[in-house]
Amino acid sequence: MFERRIRSNGIPATVGQPTTVLADNGYLNEAQVRALEGEDEEPKMNVLVSVHAEARQLRRKHDFRPQPLEDKPAPEVRSEFVREMKAKMERDKSRKQYRKRKQAVAPVFGTIKKWIGFTQFLLRGYEKVSGEWQLVTLAYNVKRLWRMQCAQDQPTSVG
Repeated sequence: MFERRIRSNGIPATVGQPTTVLADNGYLNEAQVRALEGEDEEPKMNVLVSVHAEARQLRRKHDFRPQPLEDKPAPEVRSEFVREMKAKMERDKSRKQYRKRKQAVAPVFGTIKKWIGFTQFLLRGYEKVSGEWQLVTLAYNVKRLWRMQCAQDQPTSVG
């Protein structure tokens, strides 16, 4: 079943074939990652999945929350596959690529969820959900264009 889903037949030629896959730790599935990477010496795709234990150990630059009273040791990683992915994610090149994931799309979904208040679909069925999503994205884009227009209309003060 998964083999049919990962084929890139549905991707238009103008877009090109993906070379890198970036995912959160919720998508860490060894069989699926191995299928994407391929079994050749030269992988088909570079798959980077943020490993939960790895992500937890990265401290925020400005963390104002109170520190826990006792430092719990990081959980021991037993899976060889998870250790491999963790080592892969510790490389500077991998972290640089993974940071791009946060820049591209995640803020849009956060904005839609927090400021537009869209947290779940109210309709069922592919066509209805697709229509509902188009309305949500239309609202997001119109609001964004309106705010950009307002920013342009503001007189700039020279100090």
